[in-house]
Amino acid sequence: MNREEITDLFDQQATIYDDNWQKVKPIKDAMHLVLQAAFRDLPDDARILCVGSGTGQEVVYLAQAFPSFQFTLVEPAPTMMQVCRANLTRLGYASRCEFHVGYLENLSHTPIHHAATSLLVSHFLMDPAARSEFFREIAARLLPGGILFNADLMADTESADYPAVLNLWMSVLHQTGMDAAKKQEIRETYERDVAILPAHKVVSLIEAGGFNRALACYQAGMITAHTAFKS
Repeated sequence: MNREEITDLFDQQATIYDDNWQKVKPIKDAMHLVLQAAFRDLPDDARILCVGSGTGQEVVYLAQAFPSFQFTLVEPAPTMMQVCRANLTRLGYASRCEFHVGYLENLSHTPIHHAATSLLVSHFLMDPAARSEFFREIAARLLPGGILFNADLMADTESADYPAVLNLWMSVLHQTGMDAAKKQEIRETYERDVAILPAHKVVSLIEAGGFNRALACYQAGMITAHTAFKS
């Protein structure tokens, strides 16, 4: 799946994205709780870079938890960003945000951010070199010692246990109401368009992108999150 296909996919889902995933929202809520803990010691006026901001759910959570945080949102899907901006405007947080429709490399390289989020984004980069470059682009925009909070689908697809792991994850997704055809479509997407790797390989790619001290901090089903610090 190339960039244009990914952008089109998320544009098509933008207006119904949150409703579709409402029944598994506790998974995201738990991850946001860990995210809040990871950012707890940042300065009161910290600026956060949110890469692939989607509908803005992590921004909403962080804006509520940290009333003086400022945010830079990067999202390539224009319709998704429209939904995001509308959500943040409705809740009164838009004045604390800068909205950038496009990709990370189009954002200024000035290192002004104290931390960054990348939630279920980098696994769409099938080429390992491109994935490390993605993390390097994030690091370039962070202050020294800046924190990355990254979450992706992770698993050892070569393991004998992987079919059982995938089946359990499909059972989780079944609770969103998707039918058998949709679940089969997701299975095929995972095989074709998502770089599902073991956690230790993702950590290696994060570290190759300019981070260290990577720490696994959250796992639910096939979603695993790490914190890491700019080298």
